[in-house]
Amino acid sequence: MKSVFANLTLRQRVTIGLMVMPSQPHVRPGPLAKEADFKPLYTGLAPEDAGAIVQKLKESGVDYRLPESGGVVMVPPPGWRNCA
Repeated sequence: MKSVFANLTLRQRVTIGLMVMPSQPHVRPGPLAKEADFKPLYTGLAPEDAGAIVQKLKESGVDYRLPESGGVVMVPPPGWRNCA
């Protein structure tokens, strides 16, 4: 079972987690709820392109995430403020 889960993409793992959580009332979403709010800004990027985009996001003070799968830059929806 671990090997099947390890071969899934981040998006697939999050989807499975979100499907399972409502059936588990004792599980608190915690920080995962904030991570799930992030949406892809760009996909299919080369590493150097992702690096250039991240640099601009840092300069602009925009929060971002780089999933382990690579090639994707994710940002929060408009108007979202990071309170952490």
